[in-house]
Amino acid sequence: MKKRNYRGCCREVIRKYERRVVETDEERDRRLSTMAQHGKDRRAEETEEERNSRLSDIAQRVQERRDKETEGERNSRLSDMAQRVQERRAKETEEERNSRLSDMAQRGQERRAKETEEEGNSRLSDMAQRGQERRAKETDKQRNSRLSAMVQHARERRLNVIEGQNHHQIQSFYAARTALYPIVEEHNCGEIDNLCLKCGGLHFGDEKNTRGIYTHCCHNGNIIEQTSVYPVEMKGLMDGSDELSVHFKNNIRSYNSALSFDSMGAQIVPPTGRGAYCFRIQGQIYHRTSHLHPAEAGSEKFAQLYVLDSDLATRRRMERRENSECNPKLMRKIDEIIRRVNPFADAYKMMLELEEQVLQEEGHDASENVTMYISDDRLHISQHRGRYNAPNINEIAMVFKSSSGIPPNTRDICIYPRQRELSRISTLNPNCDPMTYVLFFPCGERGFHINQSYSELQFYVHRLSVRRDIFNPILYGGKLMQ
Repeated sequence: MKKRNYRGCCREVIRKYERRVVETDEERDRRLSTMAQHGKDRRAEETEEERNSRLSDIAQRVQERRDKETEGERNSRLSDMAQRVQERRAKETEEERNSRLSDMAQRGQERRAKETEEEGNSRLSDMAQRGQERRAKETDKQRNSRLSAMVQHARERRLNVIEGQNHHQIQSFYAARTALYPIVEEHNCGEIDNLCLKCGGLHFGDEKNTRGIYTHCCHNGNIIEQTSVYPVEMKGLMDGSDELSVHFKNNIRSYNSALSFDSMGAQIVPPTGRGAYCFRIQGQIYHRTSHLHPAEAGSEKFAQLYVLDSDLATRRRMERRENSECNPKLMRKIDEIIRRVNPFADAYKMMLELEEQVLQEEGHDASENVTMYISDDRLHISQHRGRYNAPNINEIAMVFKSSSGIPPNTRDICIYPRQRELSRISTLNPNCDPMTYVLFFPCGERGFHINQSYSELQFYVHRLSVRRDIFNPILYGGKLMQ
């Protein structure tokens, strides 16, 4: 009886094998699906004890198989497992992936919560060892990719922390502001359309003094500054009508520094956190300008660039790292405009011409005595009643040859053919503004001058006032206005 049953079982196994050999892929999938469903139904009906027993048997059989496999079989099995896992993960949806990662994190957290201190140290040591082995095998490209990913992850973590802090601060701000709404009365200044009869400054209606007149803009007529006509080509860049205006305004500080006649030195202290652009400095601001020629050929900067031709000057400016975001064509265009309208550019060219003339007529030693003084006592443009053109070269500079020339005023700017040290410009010198902010004052309009009947504050309030039909580039300066 037992022999017949054994033979019957063998025949059944053979028939099953023969059927599976000839079955199609569709039949195979259907059979496996049916078997999986039967297995799932059986597992759903088993008790906790039966389930633990089944899993224990499976683990035992798996362990026995793995103990017997060769190194090649083990590598093949791990490779097949990795391939199947990769295929499964490639097919999963975003939701399934997030669920899998969440489950893995949960299981890992539960395992770590149960492990002893010794087990935790052992796990960390194993992880460190595996990481070290992986890094020892990686190529330069893999290493760079790993380090780049680490930097990116660290940046994202910092941004998340900052965004969380900013969100909390913003919410606190809005909560505090909302609480004030019921107790704050709205104030409306009206339109800024009230005209000062002395200088044409525009005001809000409530800015009148007790006598019913506006005095903030011109100190009751004591400051009447007739500005030069701003170049049309530069106006489009300032007011947004030029196609390069956005680029220009984003890089306006770089353009101004590259094209100015002097340097501004200060300790820049950027504010922490994120927010609106803010140019913040600490301590004193220094202004210096260069002499006619640099100490080393090819290192021209600031005013020295205006004695070169426009193409070469533009190349020198674009070679500097801080101007890397600037447009070379736009840089040259503004350079040509300034050469055309700016008296300081003319003054440096005039000094170069005199130096070359003396060099040709009297030799090198005599040419070293050529000196230029940029005067701080030039006639203010507003003193030319009815005149709106820019100051000319004779009003701002004196160029002459002298072996012992003394500047007529201690605040005058003294320029020599060659000097290693830059020439210091006093902040009280009226040429400081036009030499520093050449994009605001391309025609060389001077700044505040001492010994006037008004204060420096009153002068700059006048200069910053809004006026109808008069273009004020300072009000369009954006980052440069700070």
